[in-house]
Formats: sequence, C-alpha cells, structure tokens
Amino acid sequence: MTLVNNNRQWSIFIDLYNYISDFIMRNQTIMKTENSTYSSLKTPLTEILGRKGHVLVLRQLLLSQESVSHSQLIKRTGLSKQGVYDTVSSLVESGLLTYNGRGRYQRIEVRTDFPLYNSIRQLFEAEKKRFENFQSELKDLADKLNPQPTSVWMFGSAAEGTDQYGDPVQLAIAGPLKKVDSIVEQFRSLILEKQIEQNVDVTVDIRGVTLADLETKPYLTKGNLIIIYGVAPSTLLESYTGRLTPKFNHEYVDAYSIDQAENWVELIQQNPSIIGRAIEYLESKISNLSGGEKKELSEWLHILKSMPIQRLKKFLMSESERSVRLRQSMPFWPILNDSERKEWRRLSNE
Repeated sequence: MTLVNNNRQWSIFIDLYNYISDFIMRNQTIMKTENSTYSSLKTPLTEILGRKGHVLVLRQLLLSQESVSHSQLIKRTGLSKQGVYDTVSSLVESGLLTYNGRGRYQRIEVRTDFPLYNSIRQLFEAEKKRFENFQSELKDLADKLNPQPTSVWMFGSAAEGTDQYGDPVQLAIAGPLKKVDSIVEQFRSLILEKQIEQNVDVTVDIRGVTLADLETKPYLTKGNLIIIYGVAPSTLLESYTGRLTPKFNHEYVDAYSIDQAENWVELIQQNPSIIGRAIEYLESKISNLSGGEKKELSEWLHILKSMPIQRLKKFLMSESERSVRLRQSMPFWPILNDSERKEWRRLSNE
C-alpha cells in the first residue's frame, strides 16, 4: 500500500512538474514575442494598453482627470497593492504617467503633454459614452410605454460588470399586474424598431415581473442593479416582503395600489402643480394613441380636470371597480422632477 501511495505521489509530482515547465516555456515565448514587437516610438500602445491592469488604472485617471494616490487606485480598480504599484511604475516608464510629490504625499497623474494623450483619453470617453447612451435610449423608450412601468432595471452580469461579449443584457420590468405582459411586448417592439441591439452590438433580454416574483426570485434584486426607469425594486420589495402569497396575490396587489395612491395624494398636496403637468402630459400623449389605451387615458384626463384634490383622494383610495382599474395606470410618475421622485420614494418607504 505504501509503494502504491509513493508511486501515486510521484506521478502527481511529475504531472505538476511538466505543467509548470510547459507554462514557463509558453510564457517565455510570449514575452519574447512581446519584446520583439514593442517599440516606444512606433507601437507605444502595445505597452500602454497591452495589459488589463494598465487599462483599469488609465480608465480611472483619464476619466477623473485628477491626480490620485496609490491607495485610491487600489480601491477604485480592485487591483492588489503590488499590482497597482507595478502597473503605475510600468506606465510611468512608458511616459504616459508621472509622479507628483514624494513619500506618503506622492500622487500619480497623467501627462497631458504626452503625444497620444488626447487620443487615449477620447477612447476611454467614447467607451463611457457608449454605455451612457445605451442607458439613456432605454429610459426614453420606457417613458413611451403605456401604461407606465413602475420600474425598469438592469440585473445580472451586465449590471455587475462581469459580462462577456455575447452575454445578454438582462432587463426586468415591474408594472400593473394585469398589464405587465403588454408593457414587455411594447418595450421589445420599440427596441427592435430603434435597432438598439444592432447599434450597441448586444442582445437585450426583457422579462416582466410581479411583486410575487420579487419575493420568490431573489436574483432579480440581489447584487448591483442599474435603475433605468422608475423606482428601485428594493423600494417595492422592502415595503411588501412577506405580504404576498399565491392565495392572496390579487388582494394584496389591491392593497398595494391603495397604499401607492395614498402616497400620490400626499405628494400632490405638497406639489399641486403635478396635476397641471399631468394634464399637459396626457393631452400630448392621447393625441398619438387609439383604441383602449386612448380611452383609459382620456378617462384620467377627465378626472384630473374635473375633480378637486379632496374628491381625487377619495376616488384614488376607493374600492370601486373603476378606481381599482384606473389605479393600474396612474399618469403621474413621468412628469415628476428629481426632487419629487425622491420625496415619493421616501413616502413609499415609510
């Protein structure tokens, strides 16, 4: 048995030795190839952008346009301490970065007189602008949906920043229970119409979610999320966790909509101009619609024009069939400014 164990250990050692030898030989070949093709004059980008650590450090420095310390780069890039020091040293040697100060007060900054400074900076700015434009286009499309979704957010690997080329951008849409499927189809159609996927070179995966989904599918709300439109899903989840069960879904959705209506009433009382802005919004929206959607929004327009706030409050919180139906398409969110949206979230969290 001892001989068998010794032979097995020796076999493992030989396999490990061969693996390490092969690894060293391959990396020596790569290093020789890199050294033979790198020229500071003809091909400086080979050294400047040829390593992931270099890209991470340069992205922080060029986009912030400020000098930073080694410790700040460690926090912002996620690189190890040694990794940051080695990367900065290498980029200083390439001529793009320089040190400012000494010891604990030493800072790192980009040399703005470096010949390729503007070109490299524009490359990182274009990278940043591409994603910002993508978010903005999605938000604009969400704003055109009718009825309006409660929330649209990005989750999964793209939101976490760990996606690979070809991974889908995952979007979740929360909206009125009976209309969320219709909202999703509208959103898909708009994305196809505007050729978003072709322009950004991504696949967009959209799914409609309900309050019950937020409770039973934690991957929809865990980790880093990017809010595209509306309120954060955590606002809904934190306020209503544990209240929804399959048996009482409809009852609790009605209770949820009444709670939301009460928040809207309080916000409107604080900011009466919301009514006038909602009327203007509906008038412009209705002119481009037809059929059932136009009828429902026209009903909202009539209500807002004819009801004083006291009647509107009772109507919104009523259990009548009409109130329950129209609470699913309240027209106020799209016309709120940033401070009003912040206040609405505060009211929702109380």
